[in-house]
Amino acid sequence: TMTGAKLSSAKLIEASLRQATLENASLTGADLTEADLTKANLNGARLGRVSAVGTKFESADLRLSDWRGADLSGANLTRAKLQNANLSDTRLAGTNFN
Repeated sequence: TMTGAKLSSAKLIEASLRQATLENASLTGADLTEADLTKANLNGARLGRVSAVGTKFESADLRLSDWRGADLSGANLTRAKLQNANLSDTRLAGTNFN
């Protein structure tokens, strides 16, 4: 569990973080390109300016997360919980929400 972790600007390219607990974590500016966060708990996480191109967030808990200015192009958000998530100024080209 990494609740409240400070991972700002971390390079987590292609990382396997399936079912990780990152509740209230700070990942501002991190690179999550092609990472696997299937079923991860990112409730309340700060993800501003994150690069999450092609990242898997299937069935992830993204409630109350802040994605302002992030790039979620081609990400998979199938069955993700997005209640009260802030997606302002977020790039969503080709993102899968089904």
